Amino acid sequence: MNQIHYIHRRKSSPLFAGPATHGGMTVAYQEVKPGLIEYSIARCSTRDNFNKKLGRDIATGRLANNKIETATGVTLKEFRNMI
Repeated sequence: MNQIHYIHRRKSSPLFAGPATHGGMTVAYQEVKPGLIEYSIARCSTRDNFNKKLGRDIATGRLANNKIETATGVTLKEFRNMI
């Protein structure tokens, strides 16, 4: 299995400086072969506190159970910028 990478995204909070504490998403992805990236997403409800560890666990589980999306014709750097 290829190395799994993660991206964590949260919206900015209009009330406080910095990211919001609720909502967001975690993306787990791996490059299967050059130009083919498999990924899965774990979304956090806006009613729940954002938790990186839980997001990683859920997204990794989905990736391991083939609940995936694919991106073709992109490099890892392009994929990270796209997300």
